[in-house]
Amino acid sequence: MDKMKITVVTIGHMPAEFNKGKIENWKSSILEIPGEIESYSLTKDSDGYDWEFTDCSGQVLLERI
Repeated sequence: MDKMKITVVTIGHMPAEFNKGKIENWKSSILEIPGEIESYSLTKDSDGYDWEFTDCSGQVLLERI
């Protein structure tokens, strides 16, 4: 069976301990991560009550990627 190819991206500021290389070099018998993990900036302010992004605004951001 062929491995399932997935794309991994980051959105917004990642914590200092986030290690893209650990994910990019992860070995799996069922998944493959081709290419590098791309990073995207948040270009608008959060719209939730507690500084979070709602599902609606998250979907709009993801559609642009």
